[in-house]
Amino acid sequence: MHKEKAVRGLAASLLLVAGVAAANAQNRPATETPVTLIQAHNNFVVGEEVFIYAVPEKLGFFKEENLKVNIVNSPGGSVAAQALQAGSAQFATTQPEIIIKTREQGGKILGYYNLKTRGSYAIGVPEDSSIKTLADIKGKTLGVSSLSSGAIPIIVESLVDAGVAKTDFTMVAAGVGAQAATAVRTKRVDALGLWDSAYGAMENLGVKMNYIDLPLIGKLASFVLATSDKFMADNPQAVEGFCRAIAKGWVFTLENPEAAIRIFHEVFPQTKNTSLSDNDAVAQDVHVLKKWLASGAAGQRPGFGYGYNYPDQWEFTSDYFKKQGMFEGKQPAKESFTNKFIDGCNKFDVKAIKAAAQNYKKG
Repeated sequence: MHKEKAVRGLAASLLLVAGVAAANAQNRPATETPVTLIQAHNNFVVGEEVFIYAVPEKLGFFKEENLKVNIVNSPGGSVAAQALQAGSAQFATTQPEIIIKTREQGGKILGYYNLKTRGSYAIGVPEDSSIKTLADIKGKTLGVSSLSSGAIPIIVESLVDAGVAKTDFTMVAAGVGAQAATAVRTKRVDALGLWDSAYGAMENLGVKMNYIDLPLIGKLASFVLATSDKFMADNPQAVEGFCRAIAKGWVFTLENPEAAIRIFHEVFPQTKNTSLSDNDAVAQDVHVLKKWLASGAAGQRPGFGYGYNYPDQWEFTSDYFKKQGMFEGKQPAKESFTNKFIDGCNKFDVKAIKAAAQNYKKG
């Protein structure tokens, strides 16, 4: 009960912030459509905000679509979805299972642009470890960010499928960053179950790791951009323009991660590590970004445009989280996403964006 009240309180605070941002945006020129994007995490970090906001904002991709975008953080995908459902935001980053659950409960939001074609979790082991496969986790200690991590069921099921029973290994909270690095160096843990950018940050600390895939990750639909049924129906041009600007940001970022990080530091100066030289700060964030991009693009299938939602992944996600008891699965998974805007999202000159990235000069 206390946890539910806390979540409602956070959601209410977020809705207020988003509402103020939207009100301020309404004072801008009438040719611009003000929209608010709510992210599914607390802070601006090296991740999707590089290409879904920093690059499009700096390079004028939003302006080309007559959009004025305000970006707001939230404690997680559930709160972001609540703000979207309440109409205090027009777009949100969230997880497919949260959208499915929201719609089952009567909500009217849809996933419409796939931000990450493959999930980011994997098992990480020290470079000199004897652990080479998931089966080798038997008898070992596995560290996760926290014992409330949403990845735990996926990790456990993947291990069980590999022949490692729940009682065959020990799971402990190892944190992230320097805390996780220490857990590895002191051999408090034999392996970790973290995500791409967390591993990138550890590598920046000098920890050398090898990685083992979790088969379930490739089957599940991953991080998506969502909007509401109402905003989609009332503002199809804005919905299409927003994802087109993001797709341009994705192409630019893939082509020149260093330029994208320099832009990210300009747009969000608080994210830059000022204890390092400019070049070192950029290099470390580029390393983390490349980790994110590698997993984000790993599931891209030939012949589909950027942002395409793969129906088989959504079906699997619905079945999987139904088994986990997250929802009852009362409606088909296909009712929780749409690909109707994907052609429009991809209607731009890819070669021109790549050339701009190659030739980008700071300032």
